Amino acid sequence: MHLTLLPAPTRHVPTTAPHPDLVHMEGDRWIKGAGTPYPVLDLLVADGWSIVLDHRADVHAGSPDGRAYVGYLPESPHTRLGDLWHITVEGTADRPGWEQVFGAAVPAEVVAGFVAALLTARDRPDEF
Repeated sequence: MHLTLLPAPTRHVPTTAPHPDLVHMEGDRWIKGAGTPYPVLDLLVADGWSIVLDHRADVHAGSPDGRAYVGYLPESPHTRLGDLWHITVEGTADRPGWEQVFGAAVPAEVVAGFVAALLTARDRPDEF
């Protein structure tokens, strides 16, 4: 067998974001940095989650059924390790639970997209 290496195809890299919601309000720059937690918290409040602000100013959110948790932990010792967002879903006898962590460099809008997908997937009949 003989392999021939060919040059990689040229890719067009877009100069603007593919969707207006993905750009910062100031112009063409992509969103970056942690930003504010409100894009995530607004989704959770609208879905009936309980929100608690603790003595360190960390924000904890619990789903109405108590099986899912979203933590925004800017003052937690975990943040010193780079873990700003903690998202967990408790498992059942049939399905394992899981956890997803996002660091301080991940924009809150990206975390909000993840949470929105989680809230949508929750409604699937074969899930949770």
